[in-house]
Amino acid sequence: MGLHQFHNTALVLKAVAILRDYYGLNISRKAMVDGIRTTDWPGRFQIIKSNGCPALVLDVCHNKAGVAAFVSAFRLRYPGYRAPVITGFVKRKEHKAMIDELAGIAREFYLVPLKTKRSADLEELLRKMNWHNIPVKKYGSLRTAYSRVLKKAGPDDIISIIGSHYLVGEFLKNYTWK
Repeated sequence: MGLHQFHNTALVLKAVAILRDYYGLNISRKAMVDGIRTTDWPGRFQIIKSNGCPALVLDVCHNKAGVAAFVSAFRLRYPGYRAPVITGFVKRKEHKAMIDELAGIAREFYLVPLKTKRSADLEELLRKMNWHNIPVKKYGSLRTAYSRVLKKAGPDDIISIIGSHYLVGEFLKNYTWK
């Protein structure tokens, strides 16, 4: 999902051309089309929808460029919609630029720690970031934040869980719909 995937597809086609022209590897057009069509990366603009439940949009956008691509894709898929955003980051990332981008689609932020010693300090993020007058709440765990968001959400809502691979991985492992 997203316009950036056209660029990624062009890179795949260029790589196939190089493999064909310089290394003699024969990859059929059908194989290329099937490969592109069936490529799936869990946690990369992954939409999970279950009847009667809010849609979940998961993305491991963990840097400025990834967040920009996520926000662009989110706006294309859900024009004008502002979602609750559950997020957590590792230390030493471009947190300000990432929050600035996310502010374009966030209705509220739910900030959670990651299950790694590399987790960014939530108190420091709360103090240092410009949250663009969007409500931000800190929770001690993904479980608690997700539970709170879910209690307020209706079946037609959209919940975004984005940021680190640690966060999205934890969600996919423990909290996806059964």
